Amino acid sequence: MNLNQYQEAAFKSSRIDWETPRGRQVAILGVLGELGSLATVIKKRIRDGQAYTTFLEDLAEESGDVLWYVAAIATHYELKLENAIAAGQRRGPIVGQNAHLWSLIDSVMLLNSILAADDEYFAVDPENLEGPLGETAAKVLDAMSVEGLVLSDVLSANLEKTSALFLDVDGPAPHRDFELPIYEQLPRQALVQFIERLRGAVPEVLLRINGLTMGDRLTDNSADPDGYRYHDVLHLGYLAVLGWSPVTRALLRLKRKSKKEIDENQDGARAIIIEEAITQQIFSHAREYSLYRGVERLDYGTLKWVTRMVRGLEVERCTAAEWQRAILQGYAAFRSLNEHRGGYLIVDAEKRELRFSVDEPVASRSPDL
Repeated sequence: MNLNQYQEAAFKSSRIDWETPRGRQVAILGVLGELGSLATVIKKRIRDGQAYTTFLEDLAEESGDVLWYVAAIATHYELKLENAIAAGQRRGPIVGQNAHLWSLIDSVMLLNSILAADDEYFAVDPENLEGPLGETAAKVLDAMSVEGLVLSDVLSANLEKTSALFLDVDGPAPHRDFELPIYEQLPRQALVQFIERLRGAVPEVLLRINGLTMGDRLTDNSADPDGYRYHDVLHLGYLAVLGWSPVTRALLRLKRKSKKEIDENQDGARAIIIEEAITQQIFSHAREYSLYRGVERLDYGTLKWVTRMVRGLEVERCTAAEWQRAILQGYAAFRSLNEHRGGYLIVDAEKRELRFSVDEPVASRSPDL
Protein backbone atom coordinates (compact mmCIF):
# COMPACT_ATOMS: atom_id res chain seq x y z
CA MET A 1 0.00 0.00 0.00
CA ASN A 2 1.41 3.41 -0.97
CA LEU A 3 0.55 6.75 0.60
CA ASN A 4 -1.90 7.81 -2.10
CA GLN A 5 -3.86 4.55 -1.73
CA TYR A 6 -3.87 5.00 2.03
CA GLN A 7 -5.00 8.62 1.68
CA GLU A 8 -8.01 7.62 -0.42
CA ALA A 9 -9.03 4.85 1.96
CA ALA A 10 -8.47 6.94 5.10
CA PHE A 11 -10.71 9.78 3.98
CA LYS A 12 -13.69 7.42 3.78
CA SER A 13 -13.67 7.16 7.59
CA SER A 14 -13.50 10.93 8.11
CA ARG A 15 -16.39 12.45 10.06
CA ILE A 16 -14.94 15.95 10.10
CA ASP A 17 -17.25 18.82 9.13
CA TRP A 18 -15.21 20.23 6.28
CA GLU A 19 -17.88 22.76 5.30
CA THR A 20 -17.26 25.16 8.19
CA PRO A 21 -14.08 26.82 9.49
CA ARG A 22 -14.93 25.58 12.98
CA GLY A 23 -15.22 22.03 11.71
CA ARG A 24 -11.96 22.23 9.79
CA GLN A 25 -10.16 23.30 12.95
CA VAL A 26 -10.82 19.79 14.25
CA ALA A 27 -8.35 18.45 11.70
CA ILE A 28 -5.36 20.57 12.73
CA LEU A 29 -6.21 20.19 16.41
CA GLY A 30 -6.30 16.47 15.70
CA VAL A 31 -2.76 16.61 14.33
CA LEU A 32 -1.64 18.49 17.43
CA GLY A 33 -3.43 16.07 19.74
CA GLU A 34 -1.96 12.98 18.11
CA LEU A 35 1.47 14.61 18.05
CA GLY A 36 1.13 15.09 21.79
CA SER A 37 0.29 11.40 22.15
CA LEU A 38 3.33 10.54 20.04
CA ALA A 39 5.50 12.71 22.27
CA THR A 40 4.10 10.90 25.31
CA VAL A 41 5.15 7.57 23.82
CA ILE A 42 8.70 8.87 23.29
CA LYS A 43 8.73 10.32 26.82
CA LYS A 44 7.71 6.99 28.33
CA ARG A 45 10.42 5.19 26.37
CA ILE A 46 13.07 7.63 27.66
CA ARG A 47 11.78 7.47 31.22
CA ASP A 48 11.00 3.76 31.50
CA GLY A 49 13.43 2.18 29.06
CA GLN A 50 13.03 -1.57 28.51
CA ALA A 51 10.19 -1.73 31.04
CA TYR A 52 7.97 -0.03 28.45
CA THR A 53 7.26 -3.19 26.48
CA THR A 54 4.54 -1.81 24.16
CA PHE A 55 6.69 1.06 22.88
CA LEU A 56 6.80 0.01 19.21
CA GLU A 57 3.10 -0.93 19.19
CA ASP A 58 2.13 2.45 20.65
CA LEU A 59 4.55 4.36 18.44
CA ALA A 60 3.14 2.72 15.32
CA GLU A 61 -0.42 3.57 16.40
CA GLU A 62 0.29 7.22 17.19
CA SER A 63 2.35 7.69 14.00
CA GLY A 64 -0.56 6.28 12.01
CA ASP A 65 -2.97 8.67 13.73
CA VAL A 66 -0.82 11.70 12.84
CA LEU A 67 -0.70 10.49 9.23
CA TRP A 68 -4.48 10.00 9.22
CA TYR A 69 -5.13 13.66 10.00
CA VAL A 70 -2.42 14.83 7.59
CA ALA A 71 -3.97 12.65 4.87
CA ALA A 72 -7.46 13.98 5.63
CA ILE A 73 -6.24 17.58 5.37
CA ALA A 74 -4.47 16.81 2.09
CA THR A 75 -7.60 15.23 0.61
CA HIS A 76 -9.81 18.15 1.59
CA TYR A 77 -7.46 20.58 -0.15
CA GLU A 78 -7.17 18.26 -3.17
CA LEU A 79 -3.52 17.46 -2.60
CA LYS A 80 -1.75 14.13 -2.97
CA LEU A 81 0.48 13.18 -0.07
CA GLU A 82 3.21 11.68 -2.23
CA ASN A 83 3.29 14.81 -4.42
CA ALA A 84 3.26 17.03 -1.34
CA ILE A 85 6.23 15.18 0.13
CA ALA A 86 8.15 15.62 -3.10
CA ALA A 87 7.29 19.34 -3.13
CA GLY A 88 8.09 19.94 0.51
CA GLN A 89 11.08 22.12 1.30
CA ARG A 90 13.14 20.41 3.97
CA ARG A 91 14.55 22.86 6.48
CA GLY A 92 17.86 22.26 8.15
CA PRO A 93 17.87 19.14 10.36
CA ILE A 94 17.59 19.40 14.10
CA VAL A 95 20.43 17.55 15.77
CA GLY A 96 20.67 15.77 19.09
CA GLN A 97 18.84 13.01 20.90
CA ASN A 98 15.34 12.38 19.50
CA ALA A 99 16.00 14.92 16.75
CA HIS A 100 13.40 13.12 14.61
CA LEU A 101 10.70 14.02 17.14
CA TRP A 102 11.76 17.65 17.52
CA SER A 103 11.85 18.01 13.72
CA LEU A 104 8.32 16.63 13.49
CA ILE A 105 7.07 19.03 16.18
CA ASP A 106 8.70 21.93 14.32
CA SER A 107 7.02 21.02 11.04
CA VAL A 108 3.59 20.60 12.68
CA MET A 109 3.88 24.07 14.22
CA LEU A 110 4.45 25.54 10.76
CA LEU A 111 1.51 23.61 9.34
CA ASN A 112 -0.64 24.81 12.23
CA SER A 113 0.25 28.46 11.59
CA ILE A 114 -1.11 28.15 8.04
CA LEU A 115 -4.26 26.20 8.78
CA ALA A 116 -5.15 28.28 11.84
CA ALA A 117 -5.78 31.22 9.51
CA ASP A 118 -8.64 29.36 7.84
CA ASP A 119 -11.85 31.21 8.71
CA GLU A 120 -14.92 32.67 7.07
CA TYR A 121 -12.88 35.60 5.73
CA PHE A 122 -9.73 33.84 4.58
CA ALA A 123 -9.39 30.59 2.65
CA VAL A 124 -6.20 28.58 2.73
CA ASP A 125 -4.43 28.43 -0.62
CA PRO A 126 -3.59 24.77 -1.35
CA GLU A 127 -0.41 25.87 -3.16
CA ASN A 128 0.89 27.50 0.02
CA LEU A 129 -0.18 24.48 2.04
CA GLU A 130 1.41 21.77 -0.09
CA GLY A 131 5.02 22.33 1.03
CA PRO A 132 4.42 22.47 4.80
CA LEU A 133 1.96 19.58 4.60
CA GLY A 134 4.48 17.52 2.66
CA GLU A 135 7.23 18.37 5.14
CA THR A 136 5.06 17.23 8.05
CA ALA A 137 4.25 13.94 6.32
CA ALA A 138 7.93 13.45 5.49
CA LYS A 139 8.95 14.04 9.11
CA VAL A 140 6.46 11.40 10.25
CA LEU A 141 8.01 8.95 7.79
CA ASP A 142 11.51 9.92 8.94
CA ALA A 143 10.58 9.31 12.58
CA MET A 144 9.08 5.93 11.71
CA SER A 145 12.21 4.98 9.78
CA VAL A 146 14.47 5.94 12.67
CA GLU A 147 12.47 3.71 15.00
CA GLY A 148 12.43 0.81 12.53
CA LEU A 149 8.72 0.82 11.73
CA VAL A 150 7.48 -0.55 8.41
CA LEU A 151 5.30 2.00 6.60
CA SER A 152 2.91 -0.48 4.99
CA ASP A 153 2.31 -2.17 8.37
CA VAL A 154 1.57 1.16 10.04
CA LEU A 155 -0.82 2.22 7.27
CA SER A 156 -2.70 -1.09 7.26
CA ALA A 157 -3.04 -1.12 11.05
CA ASN A 158 -4.31 2.46 11.07
CA LEU A 159 -6.96 1.74 8.45
CA GLU A 160 -8.08 -1.32 10.41
CA LYS A 161 -8.33 0.78 13.57
CA THR A 162 -10.21 3.71 12.04
CA SER A 163 -12.60 1.51 10.10
CA ALA A 164 -13.37 -0.43 13.29
CA LEU A 165 -14.77 2.77 14.81
CA PHE A 166 -17.32 3.21 12.01
CA LEU A 167 -18.30 -0.35 11.19
CA ASP A 168 -22.01 -1.10 11.07
CA VAL A 169 -22.99 -3.36 13.95
CA ASP A 170 -25.44 -5.59 12.10
CA GLY A 171 -27.00 -8.95 12.83
CA PRO A 172 -27.55 -10.63 16.17
CA ALA A 173 -25.09 -10.58 19.05
CA PRO A 174 -22.80 -13.64 19.15
CA HIS A 175 -24.51 -16.64 20.71
CA ARG A 176 -21.48 -17.79 22.65
CA ASP A 177 -23.11 -20.69 24.50
CA PHE A 178 -25.61 -22.10 22.01
CA GLU A 179 -24.03 -25.58 22.11
CA LEU A 180 -24.36 -25.83 25.89
CA PRO A 181 -27.37 -26.94 27.95
CA ILE A 182 -30.15 -24.37 28.11
CA TYR A 183 -29.55 -23.93 31.85
CA GLU A 184 -26.05 -22.59 31.04
CA GLN A 185 -27.13 -20.19 28.30
CA LEU A 186 -27.53 -16.46 28.70
CA PRO A 187 -31.02 -15.36 27.62
CA ARG A 188 -31.28 -14.00 24.10
CA GLN A 189 -34.32 -12.00 25.16
CA ALA A 190 -35.32 -10.89 28.61
CA LEU A 191 -37.68 -8.53 30.38
CA VAL A 192 -35.95 -6.77 33.25
CA GLN A 193 -37.86 -4.65 35.74
CA PHE A 194 -35.98 -2.11 37.85
CA ILE A 195 -37.92 -1.25 41.00
CA GLU A 196 -36.82 1.68 43.15
CA ARG A 197 -37.92 1.97 46.76
CA LEU A 198 -36.62 3.56 49.95
CA ARG A 199 -34.54 1.83 52.59
CA GLY A 200 -35.06 4.40 55.30
CA ALA A 201 -34.08 7.61 53.53
CA VAL A 202 -31.81 5.86 51.00
CA PRO A 203 -33.19 4.79 47.60
CA GLU A 204 -32.41 1.23 46.59
CA VAL A 205 -33.07 -0.75 43.43
CA LEU A 206 -34.07 -4.36 43.04
CA LEU A 207 -34.26 -6.38 39.83
CA ARG A 208 -36.86 -8.73 38.50
CA ILE A 209 -35.76 -10.69 35.44
CA ASN A 210 -38.44 -12.53 33.51
CA GLY A 211 -40.66 -12.23 36.58
CA LEU A 212 -38.14 -13.46 39.16
CA THR A 213 -36.43 -11.26 41.75
CA MET A 214 -32.67 -11.60 41.38
CA GLY A 215 -29.54 -10.39 43.14
CA ASP A 216 -29.05 -7.94 45.97
CA ARG A 217 -30.81 -4.63 46.52
CA LEU A 218 -28.44 -1.93 45.33
CA THR A 219 -27.87 1.60 46.59
CA ASP A 220 -25.47 4.19 45.15
CA ASN A 221 -22.90 3.35 47.86
CA SER A 222 -21.77 6.96 47.62
CA ALA A 223 -22.15 10.16 49.59
CA ASP A 224 -22.83 11.83 46.25
CA PRO A 225 -26.08 10.38 44.83
CA ASP A 226 -25.26 9.55 41.23
CA GLY A 227 -27.72 6.81 40.26
CA TYR A 228 -25.14 4.04 40.33
CA ARG A 229 -27.79 1.83 41.92
CA TYR A 230 -29.01 1.34 38.33
CA HIS A 231 -25.61 0.28 36.99
CA ASP A 232 -26.73 -3.31 36.30
CA VAL A 233 -28.30 -1.90 33.17
CA LEU A 234 -24.79 -1.33 31.84
CA HIS A 235 -24.06 -5.06 32.14
CA LEU A 236 -27.27 -5.69 30.23
CA GLY A 237 -25.91 -3.45 27.48
CA TYR A 238 -22.97 -5.82 27.10
CA LEU A 239 -25.38 -8.76 27.07
CA ALA A 240 -27.58 -7.24 24.38
CA VAL A 241 -24.84 -6.07 22.01
CA LEU A 242 -21.89 -8.38 22.74
CA GLY A 243 -23.68 -11.51 23.93
CA TRP A 244 -21.42 -11.37 26.99
CA SER A 245 -21.61 -10.55 30.67
CA PRO A 246 -19.94 -12.68 33.35
CA VAL A 247 -21.68 -10.50 35.94
CA THR A 248 -25.11 -11.33 34.52
CA ARG A 249 -24.15 -15.01 34.31
CA ALA A 250 -23.30 -14.98 37.99
CA LEU A 251 -26.51 -13.10 38.83
CA LEU A 252 -28.64 -15.62 36.92
CA ARG A 253 -26.57 -18.63 37.99
CA LEU A 254 -25.76 -19.51 34.38
CA LYS A 255 -22.05 -20.25 34.62
CA ARG A 256 -20.83 -22.80 32.09
CA LYS A 257 -20.00 -25.52 34.60
CA SER A 258 -20.10 -28.26 31.96
CA LYS A 259 -16.96 -26.76 30.37
CA LYS A 260 -14.35 -26.56 33.12
CA GLU A 261 -11.89 -24.33 31.24
CA ILE A 262 -14.60 -21.90 30.14
CA ASP A 263 -16.09 -21.81 33.62
CA GLU A 264 -12.67 -21.07 35.12
CA ASN A 265 -11.31 -18.58 32.58
CA GLN A 266 -14.38 -16.89 31.12
CA ASP A 267 -17.01 -17.01 33.86
CA GLY A 268 -14.85 -16.90 36.98
CA ALA A 269 -14.03 -14.18 39.48
CA ARG A 270 -11.35 -12.54 37.33
CA ALA A 271 -13.71 -12.05 34.38
CA ILE A 272 -16.37 -10.66 36.73
CA ILE A 273 -13.90 -8.24 38.29
CA ILE A 274 -12.73 -7.07 34.85
CA GLU A 275 -16.31 -6.40 33.74
CA GLU A 276 -17.07 -4.48 36.93
CA ALA A 277 -13.81 -2.50 36.56
CA ILE A 278 -14.71 -1.53 33.00
CA THR A 279 -18.18 -0.50 34.12
CA GLN A 280 -16.89 1.66 36.98
CA GLN A 281 -14.19 3.31 34.88
CA ILE A 282 -16.58 4.09 32.03
CA PHE A 283 -19.07 5.46 34.56
CA SER A 284 -16.45 7.87 35.87
CA HIS A 285 -15.81 9.00 32.30
CA ALA A 286 -19.53 9.25 31.49
CA ARG A 287 -20.15 11.55 34.47
CA GLU A 288 -17.82 14.05 32.83
CA TYR A 289 -19.95 13.96 29.66
CA SER A 290 -23.51 14.25 31.01
CA LEU A 291 -23.81 10.46 31.11
CA TYR A 292 -23.22 10.53 27.33
CA ARG A 293 -26.42 12.43 26.63
CA GLY A 294 -26.17 13.63 23.03
CA VAL A 295 -22.90 11.74 22.51
CA GLU A 296 -22.80 9.67 19.33
CA ARG A 297 -19.16 8.61 19.45
CA LEU A 298 -16.77 7.75 22.25
CA ASP A 299 -13.15 8.80 22.04
CA TYR A 300 -10.88 6.06 20.80
CA GLY A 301 -8.64 6.23 23.87
CA THR A 302 -11.52 5.06 26.05
CA LEU A 303 -12.42 2.23 23.69
CA LYS A 304 -8.79 1.22 23.34
CA TRP A 305 -8.50 0.93 27.11
CA VAL A 306 -11.55 -1.34 27.18
CA THR A 307 -10.21 -3.63 24.45
CA ARG A 308 -6.93 -3.96 26.33
CA MET A 309 -8.74 -4.79 29.55
CA VAL A 310 -10.51 -7.76 27.96
CA ARG A 311 -7.47 -9.39 26.37
CA GLY A 312 -7.70 -13.11 26.98
CA LEU A 313 -11.48 -13.03 27.36
CA GLU A 314 -13.94 -14.26 24.75
CA VAL A 315 -14.83 -10.67 23.79
CA GLU A 316 -11.25 -9.67 22.92
CA ARG A 317 -12.13 -9.67 19.21
CA CYS A 318 -15.13 -7.36 19.59
CA THR A 319 -14.63 -4.20 17.57
CA ALA A 320 -14.50 -0.68 18.93
CA ALA A 321 -17.84 -0.06 17.19
CA GLU A 322 -19.45 -2.96 19.07
CA TRP A 323 -18.17 -1.74 22.44
CA GLN A 324 -19.29 1.77 21.58
CA ARG A 325 -22.81 0.58 20.79
CA ALA A 326 -22.98 -1.54 23.95
CA ILE A 327 -21.86 1.35 26.14
CA LEU A 328 -24.03 4.03 24.55
CA GLN A 329 -27.14 1.82 24.55
CA GLY A 330 -26.50 0.99 28.18
CA TYR A 331 -26.25 4.67 29.09
CA ALA A 332 -29.38 5.61 27.14
CA ALA A 333 -31.26 3.05 29.25
CA PHE A 334 -29.43 4.16 32.42
CA ARG A 335 -30.58 7.77 31.92
CA SER A 336 -34.17 6.69 31.32
CA LEU A 337 -34.26 4.54 34.46
CA ASN A 338 -32.85 7.37 36.55
CA GLU A 339 -35.27 9.93 35.16
CA HIS A 340 -38.32 7.70 35.75
CA ARG A 341 -37.04 6.15 38.99
CA GLY A 342 -37.36 2.68 37.55
CA GLY A 343 -39.09 0.98 34.67
CA TYR A 344 -38.74 -1.94 32.29
CA LEU A 345 -36.04 -2.97 29.85
CA ILE A 346 -36.37 -5.44 27.02
CA VAL A 347 -33.00 -7.05 26.31
CA ASP A 348 -32.90 -8.27 22.71
CA ALA A 349 -29.63 -9.91 21.67
CA GLU A 350 -31.10 -10.82 18.28
CA LYS A 351 -31.44 -7.13 17.41
CA ARG A 352 -28.60 -5.95 19.69
CA GLU A 353 -30.98 -3.59 21.45
CA LEU A 354 -32.04 -2.41 24.88
CA ARG A 355 -35.53 -0.92 24.84
CA PHE A 356 -36.90 1.09 27.78
CA SER A 357 -40.52 1.33 28.82
CA VAL A 358 -42.08 3.09 31.79
CA ASP A 359 -44.86 0.50 31.91
CA GLU A 360 -44.70 -3.24 31.42
CA PRO A 361 -44.71 -3.89 27.67
CA VAL A 362 -47.68 -5.89 26.42
CA ALA A 363 -45.27 -7.93 24.30
CA SER A 364 -43.49 -9.04 27.47
CA ARG A 365 -46.29 -11.48 28.12
CA SER A 366 -45.05 -13.48 25.14
CA PRO A 367 -43.46 -16.81 26.12
CA ASP A 368 -40.29 -15.67 24.29
CA LEU A 369 -39.61 -13.14 27.06
